[in-house]
Parts: sequence; C-alpha cells; structure tokens
Amino acid sequence: MDESGEATAISNRSGPIAAPDLPVPHLPERIVCLTEESVELLYTLGEQHRIVGISVYVVRPERARKEKPMVTSFIKGDVEKIKALNPDLILGFSDIQADLAAGLIREGLPVW
Repeated sequence: MDESGEATAISNRSGPIAAPDLPVPHLPERIVCLTEESVELLYTLGEQHRIVGISVYVVRPERARKEKPMVTSFIKGDVEKIKALNPDLILGFSDIQADLAAGLIREGLPVW
C-alpha cells in the first residue's frame, strides 16, 4: 500500500521465478498458500479468513489442516483445483516451487 492506504503493486523481480509486477488493486481476499510459512504468518496476523487453500505439508497451526482445503503438495499442485478457488493472490516460496508457480502464472493466476 502507498502512504494514502491505497493498494499498489507487489514487485517480484528477483529469484528463480522473476514474475512481473503483480497489480494489487485491493487487499487480497482469497489467498492460496503454497507453504506453511505463509499460512502460519496469516494466522498469526489474524487474517486466516483470507486463506482458501493450503499445502498438504502445513502442520502449523494445527487447526489450519482442519479448516482449510489442501490443494497442493510442496512442489506439485492441482492447477484446476487452485483455479476453482478463484484466488486473488497465491503465495509461494523457493526455486523448488518454480515449475508449479510457472504453471499457475501461465494460467493467468496471481502468483507471488
């Protein structure tokens, strides 16, 4: 967000994926988390209601496994299942997920 509180763009021009700037016209409401870290962070911030899908490897917080659908392993995911969740943001991590992220980006999904 900029100083006025308006959402702007997230830039991810480094790393193995080097995705283009991701326009963020509003706070994401439907987030798919490809890693445990992003799930844990959103729960810690009290934003778990925004999560619509997680990895099968999420173990923290424990309740996430009961509350959220599992749509991906760490490096493989069901692109159609993820698309059906209509995410406005997909959070990934690491060059290990580069193939999955590239496939999601090819489908026009907002990966960061």
